[in-house]
Amino acid sequence: MGKSRGGIGGFFKFLFKFIFFIIFLGVIISASAYAGYLYGQAQAEKTLFEVDIPIKQNFSLTINEMIDFPVKTSVSLPINEVFPINEVIPIQAYVPIDTVVNVPVTLPTGTVYVDVPIKTYIPVNTSFSINKEIKISKTLSIPIDTNIKIPIKKEVTIPIDTVVKAKIPIPTFNK
Repeated sequence: MGKSRGGIGGFFKFLFKFIFFIIFLGVIISASAYAGYLYGQAQAEKTLFEVDIPIKQNFSLTINEMIDFPVKTSVSLPINEVFPINEVIPIQAYVPIDTVVNVPVTLPTGTVYVDVPIKTYIPVNTSFSINKEIKISKTLSIPIDTNIKIPIKKEVTIPIDTVVKAKIPIPTFNK
């Protein structure tokens, strides 16, 4: 049945770790790029000073998104009910009769049997009542395959606490 790995909590953990990694990577790349620039400048002048640049600040991020979350599972729905049926059912019909009846006819000479054909319709106009209780005990399996839109509104603060090593050129004032 539709079990997801980690659920929505796992998704948020992954999302926050991913965002933190991207921010951290951006800070490191920016610091490294600047340090590389300074290093190149200093190489030209041959005066470098090695320093540790501490970076300690909080990065705030507002998440305001709608996420489509696929749900594919089945739900068991137990039914254990008694349903009363109290109905009067009217019947209006015509019953066709097409038969031959052998009828005795008494004559002075004796009884003679004569076939009499009968071809007609008999009207039936009646009703009958049903007073019954029907018990239904069954478990239905209802499949669910849909996407659920989940609103995510969250203010996230990510602390950044790192040290970037850099080589900074010392300016020479000889020129």
